[in-house]
Amino acid sequence: DLGYTAEDFSGDAQFWKNDDQNKGFFKKGWAYLATVTGRWPGGAHWPDMDQAVFSKTVSRLTEQLSEAPLNASGAVEGQSVHITKARDGRTPQDLRLLLADISDYSLSGYQVPVSFQTVPAKTLTAQQLHDQLHGEVRNASYDSATDSIVPEQLGADFDIAAVQKAMDEAAPGETLTVKADIQQPEVTAADLKAVLFRDVLGEAKTHVSGSAGRIGNVKLSAQIINGLVLNSGETFSYNDTLGERTAEKGYKPAPAYSGNRLTDAIGGGVCQGSSTLYNCVLLADLEVVTRSCHGATVAYLPLGLDAAVNWGTTDFQFRNNFHFPVKIEAETTEDLVKMRILGTDEKDYYIEMTSGYDDSREDVIYAVSYKNKYSKETGELISKDREAFSTYYRNVG
Repeated sequence: DLGYTAEDFSGDAQFWKNDDQNKGFFKKGWAYLATVTGRWPGGAHWPDMDQAVFSKTVSRLTEQLSEAPLNASGAVEGQSVHITKARDGRTPQDLRLLLADISDYSLSGYQVPVSFQTVPAKTLTAQQLHDQLHGEVRNASYDSATDSIVPEQLGADFDIAAVQKAMDEAAPGETLTVKADIQQPEVTAADLKAVLFRDVLGEAKTHVSGSAGRIGNVKLSAQIINGLVLNSGETFSYNDTLGERTAEKGYKPAPAYSGNRLTDAIGGGVCQGSSTLYNCVLLADLEVVTRSCHGATVAYLPLGLDAAVNWGTTDFQFRNNFHFPVKIEAETTEDLVKMRILGTDEKDYYIEMTSGYDDSREDVIYAVSYKNKYSKETGELISKDREAFSTYYRNVG
């Protein structure tokens, strides 16, 4: 195993035989000197070592005698938490030097003491494990940057003091099973993978007209929001998504409402994108967080169904109050902006929007929009609820 073969010793077979038969003082002395000097009686010498075999043996023994550290860990399984106590590892001293330094190979059963260095394992207290495993229960979600599903996260709660006592009494490397209060997510990665962006939750289209600058602004805003994904619980902000409308970003001057006044502004027309998206949100029955009407009526949507935006003052926001992620798709043609929201439809009803208005006054028009819920199964009206109240000025300066 150390690189010497039987053939290497064949020339000295008689010497070894005699050595076994005669263990006298002088004979033992010769054997000792031979191991030190490499020379044997009659000119014999200690054979050369096969370095390749020696290296292979050193590697094998090093691997066998080494032990990797086992870091402390915890994992949730079913209604329990499995905790493994840390166990230090070890690595032997340099066996190449140790084995090459053996001075008496002639004695059978020769033992070589090997010392080790400790390789510390990472330890964790019960409190640290609790902090690591407890976490907030979280549904599986979608990562747009990597186009992949982020796995769900369980929540786990257990008696920290009791677990620490059990860990203190456990042997290094031992795994403990701890009873815990496990909170399960509503949506797992497997659930999400099967239904991700499966359904059209709401869609709308509006006619685009006006100056080339306005049309260009509408197209640019649609390009920015196209493909945006909201995971469950996340809120969309039109202003935050588009950012400040500037010439450096490609926006052009175009007519825009400022209160009840119509003026040229960089980015004029982007409200058509927010208004078209607003209608998708209504039909999808997502939660509207904030929405404002324009100062005057718009030509591309019925009264009460528009959503004005202005950088720094007026925003359109909605929240994904569903269990599954939703995706915004937006595109423009020569004279249309089309948007839709994809997701996973969990509803047993569908939405239709209606609006009414009162134009009896000379200075303003009052409009009310209604959300009508219909049964998917029977088509019957389930409910009719007021969605928003809007005020439009007649006289626009």
